[in-house]
Amino acid sequence: MAGRFPRLDALGAAGAFDVSDPALPYTLQRALDRFTFGLDLVLDAIGARITAAGR
Repeated sequence: MAGRFPRLDALGAAGAFDVSDPALPYTLQRALDRFTFGLDLVLDAIGARITAAGR
């Protein structure tokens, strides 16, 4: 994928995707937990905007 996504390539070269703590390896479960957390934040924000707009 080199060259296809130059910004991601630059981030990778800068170490943005390096694991900061070798004691906590980046596993699929950890990725899913982080995704779920982020999705919950987004959906909560959307829900709050919808509720506020309905007042």
